[in-house]
Amino acid sequence: MADDVTIDVSVDVSARIATVFRFLSEPDRLAAWLGEGAEVEPREGGALRVPYPHGAVAVGRVESIEAGRRLVFTWGYETGEHGIAPGTTRVTVELEPIATGTRVHLRHEGLPDEAARSGHRQGWKHYMSVLAARAAAVQFDGIAEAAVDAWVAAWNERDAAERDTLLERSFEAAGQFRDALASVDGRAELADYIAGTQGVMPGARLHRAGAVDQVHDRVRFSWRFESEGGGVLGSGWNVGRLTLDGRFAEVVGFWDA
Repeated sequence: MADDVTIDVSVDVSARIATVFRFLSEPDRLAAWLGEGAEVEPREGGALRVPYPHGAVAVGRVESIEAGRRLVFTWGYETGEHGIAPGTTRVTVELEPIATGTRVHLRHEGLPDEAARSGHRQGWKHYMSVLAARAAAVQFDGIAEAAVDAWVAAWNERDAAERDTLLERSFEAAGQFRDALASVDGRAELADYIAGTQGVMPGARLHRAGAVDQVHDRVRFSWRFESEGGGVLGSGWNVGRLTLDGRFAEVVGFWDA
């Protein structure tokens, strides 16, 4: 195996290691980021196959696999595209826990020249970005919408203890909330701000308007603020950043014109 050209690529994924590792070891999850038809046998000596839309097929063999830690496999092309025959290069994917989820390191060794290095670097950066998005979608499946609904419910809850419970479920103790009318730091300050808003506009209610959109650890949702009689007092949309525990670390609100 050649050893003259190596590339290193890393990406931070908003998902726990156990979730990310599924995308390295389960065929359906592998295909979610390496493309339709990608296959892997998650065992030492197992086959790896990645077909591309233009007809090329990358193939390899698993050299080692450590659950939750590492996957190492050879990489080449069935017909030697890019000067890379089967078995002539090696890819190592390692997972590292970080505060916001998982850092994925990928090293591709043995590439034959700078042209192959440049092309594969861009290719792996693309695929690892897709991996990060797909893994986060699994990590936050159901969690993102629950956080939004608890957040909205907290703005409508008049009982202080119940409101605190809803905020504990949806907002970090040191979280931040910003919009055109508010600059709030911390869960306790947010609880006071909501209580103040309710005092100024008794009977008004916040409603989620439409679906919750989620990309990586970011969530977007539209809202509508109505008076007790149903009149619209304001509308807009929020963007928030979720922790792995499903609470907002920050929320930024945008009012419609």
